[in-house]
Amino acid sequence: MTFPIGHTDFIGVSQDHGRGVMKNMLEKIDRYQKRITAVFFAVVLLLGIFLAKDYGMPWDEETEFGILSANLKEYARLFGGEDSTFVQWADENGIVYISEYMEKDHGQSAYYPTAPLFIKYSYEGNTRALSLMWHVHTFLVCFLGMLCLYGVVRRLTGDWKYGITGCLMWWLSPRIFADSFYNNKDMMFAAFVLMVIYFGLRFIEERKIRHAVLLGVVSAFASNTRVLGFWLLGLIGLLYLLILTVKKEWNRRNFLLGTGIIVSFFLAFLAITPATWPSVIEYFQYVVSNSMNFVRWEGSLMYQGEMFGNSFRTLPWHYLPVLIFLTSPVFVLILMTAGNVMTAFDFARPKSILEGPPKYYVLILVFVWPILIYTILCDPVIYNGWRHFYFIYGPFVILGMRALQGLVQSREKAVRILGKAAASIQLVIMVIVILLAHPNEFGYYNILAGGNVEEKYELDYWNVSALSCLRGVLRKADPAPGEAIVIGSYEGYSYAGIYRAYKLLTDEEKEQVILLPEDTYLEADYLFVNPTYREITEKRYEMRLGGYEPFDYEGWGDLFYTENCLANRLYIVYQNKNIAD
Repeated sequence: MTFPIGHTDFIGVSQDHGRGVMKNMLEKIDRYQKRITAVFFAVVLLLGIFLAKDYGMPWDEETEFGILSANLKEYARLFGGEDSTFVQWADENGIVYISEYMEKDHGQSAYYPTAPLFIKYSYEGNTRALSLMWHVHTFLVCFLGMLCLYGVVRRLTGDWKYGITGCLMWWLSPRIFADSFYNNKDMMFAAFVLMVIYFGLRFIEERKIRHAVLLGVVSAFASNTRVLGFWLLGLIGLLYLLILTVKKEWNRRNFLLGTGIIVSFFLAFLAITPATWPSVIEYFQYVVSNSMNFVRWEGSLMYQGEMFGNSFRTLPWHYLPVLIFLTSPVFVLILMTAGNVMTAFDFARPKSILEGPPKYYVLILVFVWPILIYTILCDPVIYNGWRHFYFIYGPFVILGMRALQGLVQSREKAVRILGKAAASIQLVIMVIVILLAHPNEFGYYNILAGGNVEEKYELDYWNVSALSCLRGVLRKADPAPGEAIVIGSYEGYSYAGIYRAYKLLTDEEKEQVILLPEDTYLEADYLFVNPTYREITEKRYEMRLGGYEPFDYEGWGDLFYTENCLANRLYIVYQNKNIAD
């Protein structure tokens, strides 16, 4: 048998044909990028709204309701006077004006759009509806941050596919995913940081008045949430001034555009920060003082199996970097590290920094690293993992996409394949982790953490898993119609979790549960314990720092149910031996 062409020629033609087919397929995908992107974000939006109901109430959530109420009370007095309905309701519930409240350094402007529903549910005393509304809105703000992350990465890489990949690597990081539904402090600021970077990039590149105003406004919201918003806007302003000076672009229009940013920022900031109204100077003195030395938290935390606290043992310098590395997906860490290194080398080429994307990568480096270095060296108050620094994750993902693009565009075919394969595998793993851990993704530790995480690190500091745990116990116990299970906790920290979880149950579920007062736990059918707080309170007791005397749970009851994040136990439930028998 003969072939019209030689065998080796046939292979060469096949390879060329294969590459041509792949190229044509990619070109077709690029032609539909707007549709694909729109579908992607529509799916994320709908999925997020649907999943918001699955998360419990974190420890501080009701306190945050009070802080928002204290802000709204100022507006109610401004527009309706002391006799307005909301001011009277706030007075009856012991809510002070935010300008007189010690929590005035915790801005709540991100939640002002919820005011109509917030006031309605507050008047009704409907905690369940308040919490669900809060979680949906928290996700929506994070969603806006994700849109801005996409915009930044797409513009810096020149390819929409890196924008989608960056969004996935940000949102599908398990801890970011979970906190994007309820963390009203750290995730709000993380989202606003991405918005500020996006509008800063758009303003510098396009010099349009709408971008100047939007940059000023979103920076005001970021600064209301965390004082570090001033730092980021200041850096963007310095970059703008540097570009105008080096490129000799000073003119009346560019000057007025810069002035527009400043004016819109301060007008918006003062309007959304009623705590400044009595005295701007006193407000900033209070906020800066608390940012540098936060003294209102006097708790304890567990790190590498040992106890730490403000009053007896300060954290080691490596607390922050270690926890970032132990709780982030491994390949994402590799990309972010590589992106940081690549950007650091830009400083060796100062003449080219202001040309193209490098200036924005350098901006991110200058924004993040002074804060990290200060935290590592100067020992400010941080606790509950690295959640206070979630705002660095989005900027580092931007740097990571720079590194991924370098891999995918490498001259070496093996490197290109490795980059694509590693990114794809990592995203698949992240999806699997979320599917297996939901709604407890916040307890995620990667393979670098090793075993016995429960005894070494904190897992559910905020008691968020108490709701899913309580519902899991209800399903397993399956009380008969008209009957109810009796639940309690030995120590107050775990009890606080099930107390808040009980508030979020439906009326039908509440009929199946009797929550005992905290000091009557021995009468319970089921005893709930958060292992993080068991470790903390027992260690505090051993160190004579208070806490609770160790309790013999295994002697009191049989293991009945555990609420897990993968292999990590977040809540443990024991069944009274008298019931079991």
